[in-house]
Amino acid sequence: AGNLDGTLVNALLHNKIPEPAPVSATPLYTSNFSKGTDGWSLFSPLGGAAGSLNVSGNKANVTISNGGTEAWHLLMIKDNLLLKSGGLYRLTFVVQSQADRIISFYAAKASPPWTAYSSTIGFTASTKPVTYTSTFAMPGATDPAARLWIGLGLSTSGVVISSIKVEELSR
Repeated sequence: AGNLDGTLVNALLHNKIPEPAPVSATPLYTSNFSKGTDGWSLFSPLGGAAGSLNVSGNKANVTISNGGTEAWHLLMIKDNLLLKSGGLYRLTFVVQSQADRIISFYAAKASPPWTAYSSTIGFTASTKPVTYTSTFAMPGATDPAARLWIGLGLSTSGVVISSIKVEELSR
């Protein structure tokens, strides 16, 4: 064990760390809401959640009257995104809210059995615009009509999203 420890310490101290591999990002979807809702809609399937989505000043504004009892009780959704099997994707969006609150995101099949392609990614939105970025790898088969879900339930604090971008990453 002593020799292995010495080898590891020597490698950490003396071996040159290679340069990171360059990554190329190909835009798949970009919106700054200059053309209205750009196919996004507000969906409240359960829990009495309710709200409205409108666009002004190139921003999506979500007003929430009832956040329901789960994050997915009020969803902002966008369909028909091509996600390729084994692909690596980066989601970036700029969001702010009336008060600090949790928002969640995931990519999934747009029909039963609603298979999730990414894990649910949660983050805190605040009263100042913040850029959030997350990556996920597409499991399973290619889906030419995948859905993006932004979970806005559990709170009545309104949300403003000023841009959303999905990119496919490659080396």
